[in-house]
Amino acid sequence: MNKFTQEFHIPCYNTDMSWRLKPAAFMDLAQEAANQHATILGFGYDDLITSKTAWVLSRMMVPSAGTVLMAPVRISRARHGACTET
Repeated sequence: MNKFTQEFHIPCYNTDMSWRLKPAAFMDLAQEAANQHATILGFGYDDLITSKTAWVLSRMMVPSAGTVLMAPVRISRARHGACTET
């Protein structure tokens, strides 16, 4: 089975004081990953415009706190520190 992976650079303002991703930022990243994956599979935005069709996200379910949502995210302390000092 092929898996879709994508690397994101997360700005410091999308994290809390403990460097955890804020829920709203997670939802934005999940939608962006879905969009990129749909494009690769041939039904991204441009493909849908051409065929005069659409897909709609009707709901999202996010597991409760403490549940692993995806692979661990590496955060560079130097980058985070530099970001919070500006």
